[in-house]
Amino acid sequence: MGPPDSVYVITPDGALLKEDEAMIYLLDVLGGMNKPLSYLIRAVPALLRKPVYQWMSRNRYLIF
Repeated sequence: MGPPDSVYVITPDGALLKEDEAMIYLLDVLGGMNKPLSYLIRAVPALLRKPVYQWMSRNRYLIF
């Protein structure tokens, strides 16, 4: 069994975020140069963002 293919975050208010929504939230929380990146990613419609996130998460070792 390998590492999970998705990111999950439970926010301080108890919301469960997963995959691309969790990634955007984490980029916001990290701040700095990550915050503009989170805005850029958020501008992409979820209909496109989710499949791209899922593909990248499955192939992250090949990509990076």
